[in-house]
Amino acid sequence: MEFSIDLIPSTGPVSVAPYRMAPAELVELKRQLEDLSEKQLVWPSVSPWGAPVLLVKKKDGGSRLCVDYRQLNKVKEGDIPKTAFRTRYDHYEYVVMQFGLTNAPAVFMDYMNRIFRPFLDKFVVVFIDDILIYSRTPEEHGDHLRLVLEILKAKQLYAKLSKCECWLDEVKFLGHVISAEGIAVDLAKVESVLQWERPRTVIDIQSFVGLAGYYRRFIEGFSKIVADGGPSMDLHVRPITKPMDKRVEEDREVKTLEDMLLKIKIH
Repeated sequence: MEFSIDLIPSTGPVSVAPYRMAPAELVELKRQLEDLSEKQLVWPSVSPWGAPVLLVKKKDGGSRLCVDYRQLNKVKEGDIPKTAFRTRYDHYEYVVMQFGLTNAPAVFMDYMNRIFRPFLDKFVVVFIDDILIYSRTPEEHGDHLRLVLEILKAKQLYAKLSKCECWLDEVKFLGHVISAEGIAVDLAKVESVLQWERPRTVIDIQSFVGLAGYYRRFIEGFSKIVADGGPSMDLHVRPITKPMDKRVEEDREVKTLEDMLLKIKIH
């Protein structure tokens, strides 16, 4: 699969100085750069392009090296030199597609769907770089795992062992908990919804309804709650000021959604 970076005509190279990092971050940065170089995912660069990098904390306590391609994405052509990034230690460029680029997730998702198309919704679900394999029996699961791994090997795609979990009776995937009993919501995700501050503006209300709507299949009457008289009503007609009684009504509907999220059952 080839990925190209097309720019607006006459756009010149964008180069940004490296961000400052704490001593501990610099140690981790150097370690990750050496690892990327050893795996031949990056190589030294002399490109006039150069985006800064930063380390983002992961759920497991580790750090993910991210390249801030916002300036490159703004100007939205060959194209390895354009992925160049600058660090305190050296100037590198990616020889593989990097996810900080605007269209990278969509391109990768399309590729994954194409290579797994014969098995999608039969025993495989793919979301970007996450692959869920489900089966009725342990024996069937072994066959399914083997098929998926053979495809990854044939396409020279590599799974990170530390992030792989096999032979599970229950798994968390995209905010849901999947088991033999059915599909339930991830309570940790629901908690994050409930901890939101009470919506005060139209944008707040839209955001809350959108977030709660991710679990609409678990909430009986969801569409009715957010229809006329609910928190999404009339947002475009009165985008800023609303009568106090309307605010009270919306507050009541938001509370209804929160209460129903707490009573979610397995589907």
